[in-house]
Formats: sequence, C-alpha cells, structure tokens
Amino acid sequence: AEYAMEGRADEGDEGDEKQELLEMEDFGIGNEQEDEEDGGNIWGAPKKRLKEDDFDWVMVFKLEEEMETKCCGLIKTFNELNQDKQVKVKNNLRNANLIVQEGKSRDGDELFLRITAPVDRMEREAERMELKMRLRESEVTSKFPQYDLFKVAEKHRFKGSGNPECIFSSIERQRIVLSIIESKKVDGGAGIDVEKTKAAGIFSQLFPLHEPTMLGWLKSNWAIAFTKKQPLDIIRDYYGEKIALYFAWLGLYLTFLWAPALIGLAFFIYQLASKDFDNQYVPWFALFVAFWATFFLEAWKRYNAELAFLWDVQDFEEEEETRHDYYGDWRISPITRKRERWYKPWKRKVKYCVSIFVIFIMISIVVMSMTAVLLFRAWAIVHIPKYGGGLAGSLNAVVIIFLNSIYQKVATSLNDWENHRTDTDYE
Repeated sequence: AEYAMEGRADEGDEGDEKQELLEMEDFGIGNEQEDEEDGGNIWGAPKKRLKEDDFDWVMVFKLEEEMETKCCGLIKTFNELNQDKQVKVKNNLRNANLIVQEGKSRDGDELFLRITAPVDRMEREAERMELKMRLRESEVTSKFPQYDLFKVAEKHRFKGSGNPECIFSSIERQRIVLSIIESKKVDGGAGIDVEKTKAAGIFSQLFPLHEPTMLGWLKSNWAIAFTKKQPLDIIRDYYGEKIALYFAWLGLYLTFLWAPALIGLAFFIYQLASKDFDNQYVPWFALFVAFWATFFLEAWKRYNAELAFLWDVQDFEEEEETRHDYYGDWRISPITRKRERWYKPWKRKVKYCVSIFVIFIMISIVVMSMTAVLLFRAWAIVHIPKYGGGLAGSLNAVVIIFLNSIYQKVATSLNDWENHRTDTDYE
C-alpha cells in the first residue's frame, strides 16, 4: 500500500520531477493571464481559483542547452526547434479547451504543464468516449451495483451527481483528460500521440497527479491501518481496477497464509524438539500445502469474479482500448461500424510460430547449460573435492543470471514483434 502511495502507475524515475513540481511557485489563476512576478502562466482557466487537487496530469518538458542545427536552409539552435514543437503541443492543448498551468522547476531545467479540463468539457468527453459509470442507488433495480453509459442529459442518474464540483471520481477524471489529450482534433481533442511525442523527445514525462486530501485519507485508513478491512471500492475509485484487484488478491493471499503459517510453525517446533527433520509427518505437511494452494486458487477465482461483477469489468478485455504501439491496416469494424486498425490474423500466427521456435531454442540452451554444469560438478567433486561443490554452485549461479538477462531481452523483443492489440494481450 505504501508503494502505491508513491505513484499511480509505472512511472520509472519520475520522482525528481514530482518533487520539483511540488516545489513550484503558486501561480496566480486567471483566464489566459501571466504572472510576471514568478513567470507562471495559466490559460483556459475558469474565474475561480484552482486548488492543487483540481489538476489531473503533468507534462514535463526538458529545457535543452543551445545546439546549432540546420533546418529548412536556416541555422537554428536545437533549443529553438524544441521550443517550436513545445509551442505546438501547448497550442493543441489550448485548442482542446484544456486548463493548463505552466511553470518552471526550481533549478530552471524543466518546464511543467499541469493539466485538467472544465467540468462541462469532461462531461462531453465522457459521453463521446462512452464511459461507463455507476448509477445512483435510486436508479438501481436490484441489490447489486448497476452501470450505464454516461450521457450529459442524464447525468443526474449517476453516482456522484450530487457533488457540486465534479461528478467524476479521481481515476475517471484522469481517464477523461487523457482521452482529450490523445483524441483526434476532429473529435475536439488535442491530437497528441503521447507515446510517439515522448519518444521524439518533445516532452520527457506525462504522469497523473495525486489528490493530497484523498491521499492522506488512504494513508491513515489503509496504508498504516493494519487492523482495518481494505477499502477496495475507494482504492478502485482512486487508483483504478487493476491496482484494486492486485490489493484484493494480496489481502486474500495474506489471509489464507495464516493456516500454513500456524501449522508450519507447529511442525517446525516439533522438528526442533525431536531433532528429526526428516520424519514421517513431512509428506503429510507437503500434501496439506498442495491442497491449500488449490483451495486458495479456487477462492481467488470466486473473489475475482465477484469483484469483476461489482465493478463491471467482466468484459474488460473486449472493451479495452488499443495499444499505441499496435499497427495494422485501417478498416471499418464489421461489429461496431467504426474505423479501427486491423492486423491480419495469419501474420500473427506466423509470428507465433517463429516465437515458439525461438523459445524452443532458448529452452534447449538452458537444458544443455544445466547438463554441462551437472557434469562439471560430478567431475569437480572427484578431482577437486575441497572446492568442487562451491565452484559448481558459483558456475550455476553465473549461468542462470547470464541466460536470464538474455532471455528477458529476447522475450520482450518477441512480444513487441508479435504486435498485440491490447495491453492485456501484451502482458
């Protein structure tokens, strides 16, 4: 739980950017106005003063050193070229009706854009992206939660409609704002391909912001509240279903561990008292652990299905968005009648066959390596009995580390090459 407090996603080494962001000066809020005293700049903001909780995403630009390069027959510095691209990104955000707060880091080597959207803009985008939201209890016809596609005209039907500031939860707001950033200009979005723009070096990071108020509540009522039940619904609303399901699994696993822990402790005490570590009860304990593992897996399947039903993510894989790195030919979907990328199935099957062949070769190398280590161990024990076992063990460790590093690179490359459509398929 404390690890999750540090960031909502795999953010790499973005801690420094976040720390510098928190140290930013408090820029004055206005409608496309500039605060000359501290260099801050906010555009697209409403008349009211925005709080730290109101922003959802941060885009980080590296302010590069001057480097001359030739462009279109003119001599320009690298910094000028990068600034041109940054201005284009800013204009795209502005044209998408996003609220952006601009400011430099303390040491002046990075530019931060804190991004959010007006409530009415979020509502329109939620309807466009067909966001599913939980209905209010008064709209539900059964004892279980029900969900429906969000519509602006029917927003009073959804949970959170009583909130005067925003109907959406933290994770919903982030998904909506990110959708505005990435959606096409014809759909009213900024038209920014985050992955490609980041890979081109135009900006260095894009990461979501915490809500300090909610974060403090989670720390006191979850991260350090060891005797309380996990607030999974609140975790889901803040971090999303993926993180919430992980902690649901972790909680169930720790609960199930009580049985083998207590029985294992009693068994260990018996072994110490009898000084017999290889007694007749060892097979029975091993059998118990085997049955325990089976019961745990079945219990998790039931619990996972229950949460998936309550959170309306049973069909998540069918509704999951396409990965940015996915490529293929454009076509009109025969099911949704919408334009989509399509990769011919026979091409992926050919790639699967190649991947299986490569994996078979890697497994063969592992088997041959382990056989060689075992043969060396047998030889070393006979010829150098004093150091034979240690040398064989060290050699085995080196082989495992070396082959593991190679296999990880090969597996990642094959996975990228297979061109999976969704993140679930990729993982």
